[in-house]
Amino acid sequence: MWADGAASTVALTAGGRVMTYGDLAAAVAELAPQLAQRRGIVAVSARNEIGTAVMLCAALAANRPAALVPPGATETELSAYRRLLGRAVELDERGTVVWEQDGAVAHHPDAALIAFTSGSTGEPRAVQLSRAHLERNAANCIEMVGMREVREQMIFAPLSHLFALFGHLLPGLRAGLTTHLFSGVAEMRPVIERGSARGILSGVPSHWEALLRYCRPDPGLYAHVSRLVSSGSPLSESLRRRLADRFPNAVQLNGYGLSEAPRILSLSSRHPRFFSNATGLPTPGAELAVGDDGELRVRGALLMLGYLGAPEATAERVRDGWLHTGDAASVAEDGVYTVLGRLDDVRKIGAERISLVEIDSELLRLAGVEDAAAAVERDDVYGERLVAYVAGSDALRERSRAELRDELAQRVAWHKVPHRFLRVAALPRNRVGKLQRGLLAALEPSAEEIR
Repeated sequence: MWADGAASTVALTAGGRVMTYGDLAAAVAELAPQLAQRRGIVAVSARNEIGTAVMLCAALAANRPAALVPPGATETELSAYRRLLGRAVELDERGTVVWEQDGAVAHHPDAALIAFTSGSTGEPRAVQLSRAHLERNAANCIEMVGMREVREQMIFAPLSHLFALFGHLLPGLRAGLTTHLFSGVAEMRPVIERGSARGILSGVPSHWEALLRYCRPDPGLYAHVSRLVSSGSPLSESLRRRLADRFPNAVQLNGYGLSEAPRILSLSSRHPRFFSNATGLPTPGAELAVGDDGELRVRGALLMLGYLGAPEATAERVRDGWLHTGDAASVAEDGVYTVLGRLDDVRKIGAERISLVEIDSELLRLAGVEDAAAAVERDDVYGERLVAYVAGSDALRERSRAELRDELAQRVAWHKVPHRFLRVAALPRNRVGKLQRGLLAALEPSAEEIR
C-alpha cells in the first residue's frame, strides 16, 4: 500500500476524526477490490477530509487512475470536468456509487493521478501523471523537506491543488507521518493560538499573510514548527523574512511547479540565496533551461503524460520533449533559478525589460502596504507605464505618492518605480491566493488614487 506507517501510528486526523495506519490499511483493503472491478477513472471529491486519502490510497492499490475534483466547483465547472474524464465513477468510502458515466475518452495506460487546470486558454484541462512520477516526487519531497526527521504535518491548503496533495499528503503517508487536515486558515488559526502547531506547515503566500496578521506574535506559539513549505505563487523576500522572525525554529522551503510538472524547483532557507526573490534549484528528475525568449522550459521524469483527451493541446505545450511553462525566468551562475512571472508579466517599457512580479515584491516592502501588485497602462511617450495597486492599513492613507516613489527608488532602479499608486480594498486572487493580474484594471473606478 502507498501509506507506510506503523499500524498503531495515527495516519490522519480531520474534523475530530482519527485514523491509524492500521485502520487506513483495512479501509483500503475493503475498497480497492471494488475499484479494481470498475472501468475508467475514479473521481475523488478532494475535500480536506480523511475520506479523500482513503479513496486515493484505494485507487493506487487497485491501479485505477484517480481524478481530483475540486469540492468548491460550480455546477458548470463540475459538468466540464466530468466531460473531460469520459468513463468515470465516484464512490464514497463505503463503496456506494455517487455518480458514474460512460464516455469514449481513453486515459493514458500509465495514468495514476489526474488533476484539473485551467491552462493558458482558460479552458479546463485534465493533466495525467504517472505512478512513477508520484513515486519520484514523493522521494524528492521526503528528502527535501526532511519528512523522516519529523512526526507530524499540518495541511490547510486545499487538496484539490497538487501543491497540498502531491507535495504533502501523499509523501507524508509514504513517510509514515501523522497528517492533520484542516479546511483552511480559519480552522488552523485556533490551533496556532493554543500553541499546538507543530512539525511541517504547508501553505501558499496568502495563507502565510493571513496567519501573520491574525495570529498573536507570541514566540512560544510557534516554537514547535520545524518546517514551513510554501508554493502556489511567488514567496516575496519580505514575507520570507517575516516568517523567519515569527517561526524562529523552522526551516523554510520555497517551491515552484505547475500542474503539468509539479515541484520542479525548490530552495531552502539554509541556502545563502534564500532571502532574496530567488525561486529555487531544479529538483531531481527535472532538467530545466531558459529559452532565447526568456521562457522557462523543463523535461525529464517530472513531466505529465499529457492532457487527457487532448493530444493537440499536449503537442502544443510539449515540443521536442520540452514542456513550455509559459513563465519567464532567469538562471544565475550558481544554478539558482528566479521565476519572473508569466511571459506576459515581463514587459518592455522604454528600452528596459521589467518583471511585474519583481515590482510586486518590492511594493510589499513599503511601509503600510499589506498587499500589492503592479500593472501597466498606456503612456503617450513610452507606450506603457507602471501603475501600482496597493491595499493596506489606515497608515497608508497618510502617505503621499512622492513618499512611496522615493522609498521604492531606494531599492529599485527609477524606471521600475510605478508612475501612479491606486489604493484598493483588496486585490483579485483565486482560491489558492494567486494574483489575477488581468482583473486589476477593473478596480480602477472604485480605487482611491494616492496623490
